[in-house]
Amino acid sequence: VALTAQTTLGVHAVHPVPAAFVRAQIDAVLGDMGAHAVKTGMLPSEEAIATVAEALDEHAVAIRVIDPVIVAASGDVLAGPAAVAALKRLLLPTATVLTPNMPEAGALLGVAAPTSVEEMRAAAAALLDL
Repeated sequence: VALTAQTTLGVHAVHPVPAAFVRAQIDAVLGDMGAHAVKTGMLPSEEAIATVAEALDEHAVAIRVIDPVIVAASGDVLAGPAAVAALKRLLLPTATVLTPNMPEAGALLGVAAPTSVEEMRAAAAALLDL
């Protein structure tokens, strides 16, 4: 989890939230009220991704909407290669729904962002195989 200072022109600053605090927040909410579904957001590091994946497993959250916030609409990269690899290894296999934008779909697949409908369909099929 991270806070960003951004405009339509780009990302000006990113402040990652410590993984221990992210875990404390997840445990507090899910331990109190529980959740039938959870949606992730910006997880900028391998540590944050591992923390969230572990917490979701321990709290038995079955419905997971994974929003791989790794590239801003401006094109700014929000998560490096280690985070992308962790996302693919730890969270994508557990996703009920995956919601990448086009640059994120390309980044997850290691290709250019799809631009045509045909490329989007091919990317969607390839994402299912991750």
